[in-house]
Amino acid sequence: MSKCDINKIEVGDIFSRHSYGSVVHKERGLVRVKNEEGFEWTVSNDIVEKEFSFSGQVVEEKEVTRTEIIEIFKMHPRFALSVNFNKKVNAPDVKKALYELYPNKGQILSEANFKKAVNAAVSSALVGEERTMIGYHTSAVDNTGRIIFTDMKASDGRPRQVDPRTINWLIVDNVKYTVRD
Repeated sequence: MSKCDINKIEVGDIFSRHSYGSVVHKERGLVRVKNEEGFEWTVSNDIVEKEFSFSGQVVEEKEVTRTEIIEIFKMHPRFALSVNFNKKVNAPDVKKALYELYPNKGQILSEANFKKAVNAAVSSALVGEERTMIGYHTSAVDNTGRIIFTDMKASDGRPRQVDPRTINWLIVDNVKYTVRD
């Protein structure tokens, strides 16, 4: 579907264009890119350096508070970025951690050691699996406060969710922000 009528374009008309894509090829001052719709084109290095923002390039690192990283994430819709966070914990994750306690490699645990092992397993399981996604968000939020994220490395194309409260680090606009302990 066309976004404009090419016959009505005139010199001096103002346009905007926003797209996400990946680098397909590089050689002698040129970069070949491909967008989400599958269109490919070649861009000069000068344009790439001045206009493109990459999700994984880090020029500077900053430690920030959890509140600050949430705000940074929310303030960068439509930016290519990398985000690392902990997935939501669910009952099967906790059960799996507990099931791994038995049989404890043939060892019989005392009640006290068993309780310690259960506490450690539950504490570990409640953190949630760490995940890194590369893509963008548009500030859309679901009814639980999670931000809808397009993971451009995922092959199924379905939207993902990021709970901003579980972000560990974020790379946006060439800065890696890490939550300080």
